[in-house]
Amino acid sequence: MADFQGRAISGTKFEQHIYYRRPLTGDEPGWIIIGGTNMERQHDYMRRGFQALSQFGTLEDRESYLRQTGQLGKDEPMDPWRVILEHPEGPREFPAEQVMILRWYQDEHCPIPGTKFPQLGGHSIVEYQCPECRCLPFAAIDGVGGIEPLGRHLRIVHSWDRASLVKYGEKVNIDFDAIYSSIVHEYEFSGAKKEARKSSGFDCDECDWTPKTNAKRPALALTLHKKEHEFTLEEVAAT
Repeated sequence: MADFQGRAISGTKFEQHIYYRRPLTGDEPGWIIIGGTNMERQHDYMRRGFQALSQFGTLEDRESYLRQTGQLGKDEPMDPWRVILEHPEGPREFPAEQVMILRWYQDEHCPIPGTKFPQLGGHSIVEYQCPECRCLPFAAIDGVGGIEPLGRHLRIVHSWDRASLVKYGEKVNIDFDAIYSSIVHEYEFSGAKKEARKSSGFDCDECDWTPKTNAKRPALALTLHKKEHEFTLEEVAAT
């Protein structure tokens, strides 16, 4: 996501850093990242369509102020997201998708616990926990995802075969495609409901999958996706 993400700020005296917004098209549209400010780097970001969020200042200047005022200990690391998340207008700058994928709606995962994200209004998240391990839950965001990645995880990581998946489905008295018994948490955010997603013309008629908006060959993407259903629809039926 960002070449600077997750690193303490101290020790970057040769280049200051600010927040940038990714282009609104392509991978992670509108996501906020952290990047350097030397002229060559800024020129490259601008050429690629990134937007500098200079209103939040540089991370280094804010870190210096926090240390001088005793709000940050001498040897305490500075979280790179602290500046924007503590700014009154900062949290709302993040796309809802970025907040949900990074799981910042949970205090234990948010760099600044207690941060409120008004853009989550109208969205929902359902988390599915693996019955075999305590890996991070598989999240379905607004009804998309979650179940398919969990099934893939069980097959690849835990070597579940077809019979194991079918047996697990029978044990919880549901189809594997509706594995709601593995829900660990469901989050509903108040606010205006998100508008119903419009059909792309290449949506899967067997699940809620749809190709990315920037997919160059959506028909091919749909064909490849449907191959994943062969496991549950054809091979399982044959067992």
